[in-house]
Amino acid sequence: MFARLLRFDVGFGYPELAEEIARQTEAAMARHPGYRSMQLLADYLGGRYVLISYWDSDRHLSDFSYSDDAAQLERWLDSQMLKVPFVGTYAVYQPSSA
Repeated sequence: MFARLLRFDVGFGYPELAEEIARQTEAAMARHPGYRSMQLLADYLGGRYVLISYWDSDRHLSDFSYSDDAAQLERWLDSQMLKVPFVGTYAVYQPSSA
């Protein structure tokens, strides 16, 4: 499994905007094979947020990243955020509970 992390800042007092960014992002990703889920981590006082999306494979994530949906989403995101967001891709390690 792979994860895409997006750290962004919309400023203090705009939690609805951050939640709309999460909804729009999930809607775009959910149309693509290999998408599993997404979480929004919120620092409401600081206006900082982290979106983590989970994918079956790096290929699925890459296919989404180069899709028209991703390009359209990126243009919209650029108009909503105060600063340039940080984007990172990570392999997910899940230790066994046994």
